[in-house]
Amino acid sequence: MWPRAVARPYAAFRLIHFLLHFIFESSRAFYLSWFPLEHHKLPVNTSKEPLFEVVPVRREHEAAVRRVWIDGLPQTLGSVSWRGRWSLWRRYCQHSFDAAVALDGDMRNIKRDWADKPGRMALAAVVKSQRRVQVVGCIFGEAGKSDRVDPKPTEKEIKATCKLTRLSVHPAWRREGVATALVRNLEDWARRQGLKEMTLLTLNVVAIRFYEKARYRTTGFVSGKVAAMSKLL
Repeated sequence: MWPRAVARPYAAFRLIHFLLHFIFESSRAFYLSWFPLEHHKLPVNTSKEPLFEVVPVRREHEAAVRRVWIDGLPQTLGSVSWRGRWSLWRRYCQHSFDAAVALDGDMRNIKRDWADKPGRMALAAVVKSQRRVQVVGCIFGEAGKSDRVDPKPTEKEIKATCKLTRLSVHPAWRREGVATALVRNLEDWARRQGLKEMTLLTLNVVAIRFYEKARYRTTGFVSGKVAAMSKLL
């Protein structure tokens, strides 16, 4: 009888622990995304030569990659035409939840769960400054995943597809070719894996134009707003 007596209090404790953890992670992700820390500001590229290089994410890059990714969340929120505060609040809650889940999930150990895992890749654009290597952008890709809407992919096509996700560039390094280099390097990795198609989801109008210039096409919309795009390799 004793184990059953403590079962319910323990379950309640686990539930309370989860809720507190979720609230903390959501608040942290939202705060950091809207109020970047001063010490995280990176030097602006004032020369015409690209000072960055794209490399697989290493252990020392992980914290900065998470930082750059979180910094990109307001860009997604700001790209939507809001109708009322309730819509904004719901979108904020969804993004905060996604960020909290990711920070406590596959973004906690990026090298293990992405860069070193077969069928997955995490790339970082890094700048070598006088003091240390700084991350100015990141991108993730996963084989065997497809976001194509129309026509619906077959199982064989899904296996030959790479899903592009979490492309983010530090504000100080946008329009410097970082995003283009990240996408190109991920596409090269997908080709080496024998994949035939790239797919992604985005609701950012500027991002849609960027991908269209990179020869991606819109295959449909998810929930009426999120554009599903693809490109044959």
